[in-house]
Amino acid sequence: MCWLLLRQGRLDEAEQLAAQTADVIEPRLSRATPDECAAWGWLALRAAAAAGRNNRPQEARQYHRVATTAAAAVGREHTGSFFRHWTTFGPLTVGMKGVEDAMVVGDARTVVRKSSEDAMSPKVWKYTGRPSDDNWNRHRLDVARALARTGDLTGAMDELAGVRHASPEWLRHQRMAAETMQEILKKRKRTLTADMREMADHLGVIG
Repeated sequence: MCWLLLRQGRLDEAEQLAAQTADVIEPRLSRATPDECAAWGWLALRAAAAAGRNNRPQEARQYHRVATTAAAAVGREHTGSFFRHWTTFGPLTVGMKGVEDAMVVGDARTVVRKSSEDAMSPKVWKYTGRPSDDNWNRHRLDVARALARTGDLTGAMDELAGVRHASPEWLRHQRMAAETMQEILKKRKRTLTADMREMADHLGVIG
């Protein structure tokens, strides 16, 4: 429900529902199960997303700290009974959502900086666990857009190409991918490469 409210732009309602529900289910961390911590943490992430999109950065940071606490209690990416079929929760997911929140407010440089840290690399998945494919792909789209905004068009194309290789049909339907490709086409001063033309065609973007 929180996700649906976010999608509909009903930000006050999304934040209120997530925050109130998180308060009701807040676990006692010393004996909480990973499922309980993950559910609590995801509610905090939803509240943070709503607050950040609603120009309430201080509240968003507070919710994110709660999510970080929940992720630390879980320890690594956890696929629980509450969301087995669609996502995971853990320190890596919380980190990716922090990057997403930075992109929402237009802080592209922070996105580039955070995404390049070792803690956000697939190299650490053997220690942290693997995030869900949807969350990871969404994260790479945030990175692609941030790279395009900061002028690294080659890097942005590399990110889009990586997501296309992993999930071509999913990428085709992502508005953020098309908007990022449009930015690349506008900023490209030289003749477009064959890869750029192919990606634009895949995303239905007219150069």
